[in-house]
Amino acid sequence: MSGCTEMEKLMVDSGLSIQDFVFLILILVVELHFYTRNLLLQSHNRNAALQLETLYQYGC
Repeated sequence: MSGCTEMEKLMVDSGLSIQDFVFLILILVVELHFYTRNLLLQSHNRNAALQLETLYQYGC
């Protein structure tokens, strides 16, 4: 295994196949997508609530 990279050695040692590795990366990307999407939505909702509060305070 002298021609293998460290990543390939790690995958062979842990019993992971290329498909398993790609699947894990895909799951991670999807999780990150939903996490950042939720953060953006929370931020947007907070801003909208502050704008509404400001409108009510000034009677617009």
